[in-house]
Amino acid sequence: MPKATISANNTVGGGQPSQPGQSKKRGCLGTGLIVLLWICFFPIMFTIWAVKTPRFDKKVKIPLIAAVWVLSLVVAGCTSMTNAQLAKDRTLDFNAIEITDSKAVVKATATNNTTSSWSSTAYLVIRYSDGDEEKLSIHISCDKNSSVDLTSPSFSTEGVSSFETDYSGAQISYSAGDLMSLLAAEQERVAAEEAQKKAEEEAAAAAAAEAEAQKKAEEEAAAAEAQAQAEADAAARAQAQEEARNNATVYVTATGSKYHSRKGCSGLSNANSISEMTRVQAEANGLEPCAKCY
Repeated sequence: MPKATISANNTVGGGQPSQPGQSKKRGCLGTGLIVLLWICFFPIMFTIWAVKTPRFDKKVKIPLIAAVWVLSLVVAGCTSMTNAQLAKDRTLDFNAIEITDSKAVVKATATNNTTSSWSSTAYLVIRYSDGDEEKLSIHISCDKNSSVDLTSPSFSTEGVSSFETDYSGAQISYSAGDLMSLLAAEQERVAAEEAQKKAEEEAAAAAAAEAEAQKKAEEEAAAAEAQAQAEADAAARAQAQEEARNNATVYVTATGSKYHSRKGCSGLSNANSISEMTRVQAEANGLEPCAKCY
């Protein structure tokens, strides 16, 4: 399985910004040393040795020295052409930026279209409006004829002024043409999502408040209805009791001033005659309730 990782280098705060091409020089350091050794040290040392050695005469020395120099130049040129071809067949595509909680990561894809594995380090420099910069080191480990997805360490999105790639070992692609455009688009997307989330939360809160108010109103209406019903029932009972009291049969005498609730009352023991009527009628006739009966 192809593997690739991205690791963060130290943030440089207020220091000297990296110069464009600085890492390119580092990326070409190995090739440069090889070329320098072939062009300078080996041919020079061989020339010195060939001039001083008594093994060859001048007729042999001059063609031999010339051949060594030509061979060195050819090898150096082939090495340079090979590295250039490798870089041409390898691409590093920075294709997306994702933001979460004011922190962003850069998404990239490394593609290796060569017959040898690709292991190297590239750099993504983030510059801020206050002069600070952050350099993310991208370690690429990619098998031959394959591609891998990369995710950078997170960095702050506040005050980002520019991006710069610093690498010569592959073709650099920004996908949308500009990482700043990707960042702006992602920031707009995040802002839109946050606005939508806020609107949904406010709508949910308003709906909950409305539901709570409706529930409270329904409870108050139910309580008022229950109270009104209880009062109506109490009034009906009181009215029924009053009607029963007023329509109750009482007993009176022709000459007495009291009405009685029962015939056996001692107040009626000496009466010559007892008649019946309702309590309302008795009270209408000016009679008062018997103290013994009521």
